[in-house]
Amino acid sequence: MPLFLRVSGTDWLENEPGIEGRKVEDSVKLAETIAPMGVDLMDVSSGGLHPKQNVKTGPEYQAPFAKAVKEKLRDKIAVATVGTITSGKQANQRLEEGLDVAVCGRMFQKNPSFDSMGL
Repeated sequence: MPLFLRVSGTDWLENEPGIEGRKVEDSVKLAETIAPMGVDLMDVSSGGLHPKQNVKTGPEYQAPFAKAVKEKLRDKIAVATVGTITSGKQANQRLEEGLDVAVCGRMFQKNPSFDSMGL
């Protein structure tokens, strides 16, 4: 059975004085630790952890965190991206860049025909 692990690529607190938050570098280190332990896929999300966070949303806003993990670990672990992926074209671009999975959950909730919208 595959083992997936969702992590926060950042907690968006890097500019908050006095708070040592989670950074993408922490997620890369975590991936280096868990890959040889049998985790098959790291699903990289972000935020939702602290009232002072300042999340910078927009199309595919979490993709850079997943890409940082994938660039460092390459084929040692599969990596998924999430976060306002609003078209099949966007999802496909992330896969062409080397990510293994593009998760488009909210778009399927908003539009069950999302998969037939075309690339």
